[in-house]
Amino acid sequence: KEEGDQARWSPWRTIVVGSPPPLAPTARNIKLSSKPQLQGDAGYVRAEGVVSGPGLLGTYRALCAIDGATEQQSTPAAIAEAAADGSDAQAAEAVAIFCAQFGSVLADTVMVTGATRVYVAGGIVTKILPMLERSDFVARFLDKGVMREVLQRVPVRLIDHPHKGVIGVASWYLQQ
Repeated sequence: KEEGDQARWSPWRTIVVGSPPPLAPTARNIKLSSKPQLQGDAGYVRAEGVVSGPGLLGTYRALCAIDGATEQQSTPAAIAEAAADGSDAQAAEAVAIFCAQFGSVLADTVMVTGATRVYVAGGIVTKILPMLERSDFVARFLDKGVMREVLQRVPVRLIDHPHKGVIGVASWYLQQ
């Protein structure tokens, strides 16, 4: 921060600027990153553009476009189901990309925040749990160089409750 920049400087900007790209630079991912299905209005791929239910759908649509395949699924849940039963190759690849990126994004978040544990509370993760357990999620979570040893000590747990969001917000509110 330069002198006189006090009003413009923000730690959140520092985090955003310093964060890694959401997709590893493989040839397939570079093609994927250029697709408007993932870029949205931003003109680039945001982490949430891949690691979210809508991101899973965007990844699936981009893969179908790259492969010249007809989109057979129209919701994240349908993509998860088709990936699980093996009936749609692009759905399976989209879920694999989601899982790997989820591991990377979670690790980055742990390192930025100093979290000592992670609780995942998301709808799509419960639908893809068996695939998540077989995916590159853990490898990508731990693939942070010298921080690997620190990340190995951070437990990642799934909260599977139909009202988890409301319970979390209520808990936070009551602690204020």
